[in-house]
Amino acid sequence: MKEGLLSIFFLLLCAVLQAQAPGLISYQAVIRDGSGDLVRNAAVGVRISILKGTATGSGVYEETHTVTADGSGVVRFEIGGGSMVTGQLDTIDWLSDAYYLKQEIDPSGGNSYTVNGTTELLSVPFALYSAKAKAVKLRVSTIGDTLYAGSGTGVVIPGLSRAAVNPKYPSGYVHCFAGSDTTRIVNVTNPLTGQTWMDRNLGASQVATVFNDAASYRDLFQWGRFADGHQCARDPNKSATTNTLATTAVYTDTASWYGKFITTSSSPNDWLSTPIGDLWNGVQGINNPCPKGYRLPTSSEWDTERSSWSSQNSTGAFASPLKLPVA
Repeated sequence: MKEGLLSIFFLLLCAVLQAQAPGLISYQAVIRDGSGDLVRNAAVGVRISILKGTATGSGVYEETHTVTADGSGVVRFEIGGGSMVTGQLDTIDWLSDAYYLKQEIDPSGGNSYTVNGTTELLSVPFALYSAKAKAVKLRVSTIGDTLYAGSGTGVVIPGLSRAAVNPKYPSGYVHCFAGSDTTRIVNVTNPLTGQTWMDRNLGASQVATVFNDAASYRDLFQWGRFADGHQCARDPNKSATTNTLATTAVYTDTASWYGKFITTSSSPNDWLSTPIGDLWNGVQGINNPCPKGYRLPTSSEWDTERSSWSSQNSTGAFASPLKLPVA
């Protein structure tokens, strides 16, 4: 078994979402030794690094800690409060790229660290990012009340205003319906989960007004495909079908299957000849079909959202802040 096995709680994600101010991120982990036994009531050496771009990207911040595991083998500390090795946590531009957290430990309490995992930070540490705002003012406009930070970035007040800068779809994105009005997309925040979402399905011309509002359904995507027009299956004048499998996952307008819904009844039962499951993974996903700054939720994020509904049925879905219609 790998020496110094490190188990990371899901609480890490929650802590990142609720970063302490100023400039700290709560961290919690369970420590086991080389035999898999919990390290209890003993000093543990930990080195934390934040990497930019990929799990093997360049380091933008690094610090070390010497902490004591409690009787359950748990260590707790604040990233940003250790002994800094390089970089500054409060100068990281969290929205400029994907970032990864690398954890290394020495279960004997020294500095003979062993790499024990690298985890993508899926959410911006809010307190660290918002701390950059120099001033906030309220400006009333013809489209509603919108808060503006000192940097000029608009902050949507759900229910009162639309985004200050309209979301931009990826280059080459195909809209299925002439009635699709992307300028009216706003952010909706669920106060119970703290998650922020687009207020409608991709391609929808409006937010659902009833639980079975057909105008709020819209695009029908094949999992992982770019919005090349294949998703326009509801409009027979815009989407044809083919049984020729795609040979590349990358957007192209020259292939024979471009813009067509790919049908298949045999292996691999996918639109790609060699299926790839993570083409929509994160903001930087190869085929992320969402507007700039948006991504698909993870399964755990979706489960959290769903569990916040008043009931687990169409009534609860439509009553939620997302106004979700039936499938």
